[in-house]
Amino acid sequence: RSPGVVAVVTAQDLEGRVHPLPVNPAEQARIAPVPHPILARGKVRYVGEPVAAVLAESRPTAVDAAALVEVNYDPLPALVDPHEALEARVLLHEALGANVLVLWKRAGGDVAEAFHAAARVVRETFHIPRLIAAPIEPRGVVAMYDPGTDLLTLWCSAQDPHRPRAQLSRVLNRPEDRIRLVVPDVGGAFGSKGHLAPEAALAGWLAIEVGRPVKWIEDRRDNFMAAYQGRGLDADVEMAVDGSGRILGVKAKLIADVGAYLYPPTAVVPVATAMLLTGAYAIGAAEVELVGVATNKVPTGPYRGAGRPEAAYIVEQMVELVARELRLDTVEVRRRNLIPTARFPYRTPLGFTYDSG
Repeated sequence: RSPGVVAVVTAQDLEGRVHPLPVNPAEQARIAPVPHPILARGKVRYVGEPVAAVLAESRPTAVDAAALVEVNYDPLPALVDPHEALEARVLLHEALGANVLVLWKRAGGDVAEAFHAAARVVRETFHIPRLIAAPIEPRGVVAMYDPGTDLLTLWCSAQDPHRPRAQLSRVLNRPEDRIRLVVPDVGGAFGSKGHLAPEAALAGWLAIEVGRPVKWIEDRRDNFMAAYQGRGLDADVEMAVDGSGRILGVKAKLIADVGAYLYPPTAVVPVATAMLLTGAYAIGAAEVELVGVATNKVPTGPYRGAGRPEAAYIVEQMVELVARELRLDTVEVRRRNLIPTARFPYRTPLGFTYDSG
């Protein structure tokens, strides 16, 4: 009833009309069916999760009206440590019966023999913290619907037009050829604009519902709280080596803090890390297990390399430790283990094919 307010929307208004964001498959990973909802219903699972939307004639009017929205919260136990979440004393998604959202395991080569034959086994634990992408320009969208042509157009601060359009098609159950997505000049992304924001999907739906253009642009506080974060990984790693520094095998267990839900690319990132744990080296045997754990945090997604930098960090730190343990030059240890030119294209024991060096 506030002057200038056009609509107020909660999850009830979207029921059966707007679907959660789709979750991308990741290679041979078991992925739990917990996509990110457009608006929370019944339970919020992280600070920054959208609960209600206020559409108004101007941004100041919308901000003032949003302050009038009252939400009654019953506090629940919070899970912020993925190791604690694995104990499942508290469940974020009760229907799952566990807090595991992503599970991936793969082995290649004779891992047992590699470790049996090793002159030395080097072990280390790594903690790679989460981070905020903090693009120069925060996320934003302008949506307009033309009923004459039944065409929904979004001008979106995004990394490409194709993925957001495909995702919006699924969210709104609308054919892709009835959606036009325009990406103008973008002030940074760093991975954090690689999929459709729930708020952008809501802006598109509202444009159709009210028959007027709709704009949503987040501020910096919104971006820190609600845009997906990068990294967030713990790794226990063992590397088997012979006396000359040749790496015979690798074993690792990765625990990824993936947050409260799965965005479209969330699972893909830690799986990429897991598959790259032999790095640039001709390591014949490897065994890696990845567990993606639900916590009361904003979900994760690609950031500056989408899982590859985490793997490079872990592998190269392990090579440094091998050289230190054997009192060898670190560059020489790398030379002895690099995949030779004659072996390209090279298939790693964890499933990637490197086309060249």
